[in-house]
Amino acid sequence: MANGTSVAVLRRAMLVTGGVRPLCALLGVSVDQLEAWLDGLPVPRAELFKAIDIVLADHDAWMAQDRRAEARALNLKPVRAARRLRA
Repeated sequence: MANGTSVAVLRRAMLVTGGVRPLCALLGVSVDQLEAWLDGLPVPRAELFKAIDIVLADHDAWMAQDRRAEARALNLKPVRAARRLRA
């Protein structure tokens, strides 16, 4: 994964967990190590995957609370191109 993408994942995981120290505790690393990764050092796969799991779990929790998904699916209208095919 590109270094910029890894940093973005770590920053999002920090937001989800509540900061640097909580994320370090979940990743099992020191604050110095996390700061080095945020400064551009490569993130080891195991820690990067843990951070991705944190971000995805937060997204899944958010989606579970989104009640609009069902309403959108019920209110979908046919696409104009589909109408042309019937004609």
